[in-house]
Amino acid sequence: MQAQQGKNEEDVIFNIKDIGLCTLLMVISAIITFLNLGDTRYPSSALYGEKGQMIMLDFGQKTSFQGVVYLNGETSGQQFRVLFLNDNGRWEFCHEETTKRAFEWTGFALDVTTQGLMIVPASKDFSLMEASFFNMNGRILPIDYSTSEAAALFDEQEFVPEYPHFLNSMFFDEDLHALTAYGFLEGKTPTELTHPPLGKSIISIGIKLFGMTPFGWRFMCALFGVLLVIPMYALARFMFGSRGLTFLTVFVFSFDFMRFVQSRNATVDIFLVTFIICMYLSMYKYMQTKPEDRLTRKALFYLGCSGFFSGLAIAVKWNGVFAVLGLGVLFALAWFDARAHYADFQHKGKTDIREYKNDLLRTIKWCTLFFGVVPIVI
Repeated sequence: MQAQQGKNEEDVIFNIKDIGLCTLLMVISAIITFLNLGDTRYPSSALYGEKGQMIMLDFGQKTSFQGVVYLNGETSGQQFRVLFLNDNGRWEFCHEETTKRAFEWTGFALDVTTQGLMIVPASKDFSLMEASFFNMNGRILPIDYSTSEAAALFDEQEFVPEYPHFLNSMFFDEDLHALTAYGFLEGKTPTELTHPPLGKSIISIGIKLFGMTPFGWRFMCALFGVLLVIPMYALARFMFGSRGLTFLTVFVFSFDFMRFVQSRNATVDIFLVTFIICMYLSMYKYMQTKPEDRLTRKALFYLGCSGFFSGLAIAVKWNGVFAVLGLGVLFALAWFDARAHYADFQHKGKTDIREYKNDLLRTIKWCTLFFGVVPIVI
């Protein structure tokens, strides 16, 4: 059986056809992943305020308002109150708002007729990126502000959408992972500390390249979703041997809904899966080497790569630890099967079963480095 495995391994040779098919699959995956990924142009200035600060807006004349659309700032769950100037010249409460996610477009009804409105933050480190007040005729912009900072709330009206959408707002856990990635770049306190920082650091590369936009905070996830095709193709090719079956497998995988969704939102799971596939591909290559060759540089390289990708997976999310436990099972099975190989050599007088124990012990020492020291350093 081992000899047959070795023969199959030799038969699987990557050539120009494999490169072409893998490239084609990546192009297909890239098209469906990057299409309508998110807006590339986005408000960049913001109104910053402190708790209790009074931010007054003068609209020049009495206006009948119907609603407000606004883009929340960097903090979720902010609170602010809206007051209007009544006919007696006094400020009267009309609405209290609690924001949801950071960088999310939303709005509320505002049924008042007045010349002036006041925004009063009820949370510290308050921020709003952009806002528009509406009446029956459309948008109404104030002509005067009590503070110069308030102008930043109305200076990028071309970005105000017709309605909130995933193309222009954060959704799901993006306000945790993408916001933490943004915080890394800005030197701010991380929002998400449940898992190690590598995944958020990778997301920050896209933000650095394309700005704090929906496309920017999702770019690296989409890129990894496309690059994931490469180790999947290699794993399927080595396991099945058939180029046609490999193409079919990865083609179906390219349209997998979970891969599609996780590639198109700024969470860290797609990085975790990519590193897990890479570490299992490396372990599979190690398992396919002949038992007497498992201490050669080539075999140890595969084993070291598996440990390296294990470290990356754990550095993205603690869940990677469970995937590493699976590698341990495969490693144990590989050396359990190798026992019969060493026993066969002993029967023919070529070696002693003690060599099996010695080789296994030496390999375990290497594993201590690859799956202990390397992941801890990462």
